[in-house]
Amino acid sequence: MKRRRRQPQQTAEVQNHSFDWLDRLPIGVCVVRSSGQIVFWNATIAAWTQISPQQAVSQSIATVLPQLYLPLQSLQTETLEFSADLPAGRMQVSIASQPDYYTISLQRSVECDSYQDRFQSLVSNIPGAVFRCAVDEHWTVEYISEAIEAICGHPASDFIDNRVRTFASHDHPDDVDRVRRVVTEALSENRPYAVEYRIFHADGSIRWVFDRGRGVLAPDGKLHVEGVLLDVTDRKLAEAQFEQQFQRTLLLSANHRRNSPQP
Repeated sequence: MKRRRRQPQQTAEVQNHSFDWLDRLPIGVCVVRSSGQIVFWNATIAAWTQISPQQAVSQSIATVLPQLYLPLQSLQTETLEFSADLPAGRMQVSIASQPDYYTISLQRSVECDSYQDRFQSLVSNIPGAVFRCAVDEHWTVEYISEAIEAICGHPASDFIDNRVRTFASHDHPDDVDRVRRVVTEALSENRPYAVEYRIFHADGSIRWVFDRGRGVLAPDGKLHVEGVLLDVTDRKLAEAQFEQQFQRTLLLSANHRRNSPQP
């Protein structure tokens, strides 16, 4: 009597390794052994590729999706992100490495574009400049929103990769050391920072800014700073004017008491 060959089952494998929740995600997800053998293939990736879990599980990723095999073989970091042309179209691919497995997630590029559009819409409504910079000698800028031009008079493109000027090049020299100390201490203690300081506008005037951010560890292990820069010049001028009026009032009051006849 011939024994029926069992069909590949991902259920037991998935339950043993807590992968079952991945089947409910709206993105394509597959889990691959370090040998390249597929052990999980969620419903979304099955719908996109027209390859069922029964067809994919136990097969080699090199056979099912050869476009992903070479990146897996050459992976030298814990995570990797890239774009790839797959049977379902252009995809944004993310690979996360675990000791015995790779988790591969796929997202349609059009969805990534939609997310980027929503992000840009959100940034454009923030009353300040959103930025991301490296933690290095010159705080190399990786991203800064267009609002920076209204704050300092220089376009955002000047700051990207420090092409024309560095992030700190417009800071008032009397504030540079204090700002660096506040930021570096916060980063070393893994907490957000907040600091106010003066900058030089392109027209030569002095502006006050409120800088708030925190350190973010990137997948490559490098530390970055993400934050927002707000123009608080009007508030600082109002505070200075109030202080002057207050001191003037104190002086007039003191003079009045001094010149008033004693009882």
